[in-house]
Amino acid sequence: MCNINILIKDKKDSWNVASFMMAVTASSYSRNPDGEGLFCDSDSKSLFIKQNQKINLLNYGKLFKDGKFIITHQRLSTSGFNQRWHHPFVNKDFVFVHNGIINRFLGKKGSDSYGFFMAFTALFNKLQTGTREERIVQSIKHLLDGLDDGSYSIAIYDRRTEKLYYCKNSMTNIHFFRFARKLYITTLHSNSEFIPMLSKQHTELDIKDYTIYRANKKQGEPVSVYSIANIKEPEPPKETAKEETTKQKKKTKDEVQCYDYNPFEKYSCQETY
Repeated sequence: MCNINILIKDKKDSWNVASFMMAVTASSYSRNPDGEGLFCDSDSKSLFIKQNQKINLLNYGKLFKDGKFIITHQRLSTSGFNQRWHHPFVNKDFVFVHNGIINRFLGKKGSDSYGFFMAFTALFNKLQTGTREERIVQSIKHLLDGLDDGSYSIAIYDRRTEKLYYCKNSMTNIHFFRFARKLYITTLHSNSEFIPMLSKQHTELDIKDYTIYRANKKQGEPVSVYSIANIKEPEPPKETAKEETTKQKKKTKDEVQCYDYNPFEKYSCQETY
């Protein structure tokens, strides 16, 4: 599975940021070595890199200082086996990263993640009513409600409002670590060993499956994380008549009927077949 590593912070805060991000992404890349991607939006410019090799994040410390959102992805390819399909996927509105496999969005070329991003973007642009956030949530729910044939851990950064939206299902892992004025998001829990590079004081948030979260950062304030909508869980598979009959026969065979216990008799129970 791929790894997601995201840091949300105050602008002008550069305390060990580049070194910390280099440490956690190197740890994730060692397990997911097919490629890496980086996005950082700052006041001066946007940084967007995708390559097969590990990115040296130490080269971008000055840019990280001016940015609030640093989004990285370490890839283990399951489709779209070249650099073009590495994450993040970026357009003028959104930055998208995904961990998991959703084959229903896999087209004739590219990857399932790219297919999802294209479908999400098309739905968002098609919706004409509601607030921007309502259109984002509606698009996510339209694509993921009741999904029963895939795994996902998805982060979508809205470049216009500087808000991050996140959701996952029960087949993937994610960890949110909140500091006084930072939020670190990672797929790999063992990356928490590097957290003291930022601060010793932190709290791990309880992130639930099939829930859409919004993370927002105002300068000088803690990162706010709110659950804003639910995704419909997949329905359990229905049993066929044949499966139900087989289960009933097995249940009958396994039943044991007990009679009055007599300690002087060798057997006190009789199996019924």
